[in-house]
Amino acid sequence: MKKLIVGLGNPGKSYRSNRHNIGFMCLEVYAKDKGVSFSRRTKFNGRLAETGNVLLLKPTTYMNLSGIAAGKVKDYYDIDNKDILAIYDDIDLPFMQFRLREGGGTGGHKGIRSVIDHIGDDFRRFRIGIGRDDSLDVKDYVLSDLSKSEKETFNDHEKDIIALLDDFADGVSFSNIMNTYNEKTSD
Repeated sequence: MKKLIVGLGNPGKSYRSNRHNIGFMCLEVYAKDKGVSFSRRTKFNGRLAETGNVLLLKPTTYMNLSGIAAGKVKDYYDIDNKDILAIYDDIDLPFMQFRLREGGGTGGHKGIRSVIDHIGDDFRRFRIGIGRDDSLDVKDYVLSDLSKSEKETFNDHEKDIIALLDDFADGVSFSNIMNTYNEKTSD
């Protein structure tokens, strides 16, 4: 039975280090650890990599239409929503704090709104805090690049990201994954 991990972000070099692309960054770390690479899959509107029974998807539809790609991969491989994990940024959490949950609403995130519109709301979520800067408009903040110190903090959490995604891939119960990783922070 296949599993799907969808990282939310925007395609293209200009977005590569944006806070909004933290989902893509996590998938790239995981793919590198597993020795796999992404290839463009036009029929899925995304870039796909496969490791064992897990498909890694980076939609190429831009953030606000991420659900198109997620829906196409889900339908093609007949993946149950409980076997889908979406990774995305959360401006309301401190930088690199993890928050996992089963199902739920959008929290104002347009990429997640698109995923819900295309596959329903009962998939697993892995939100990663990107913090907030009240002196900037939200759109400008999420589309700004991580600072040097934030990149270092992200790098310090790569082992946790890999371990969490391994647990999901290995079928560890999601409640156990939540108990292990919720509230992980850079402290």
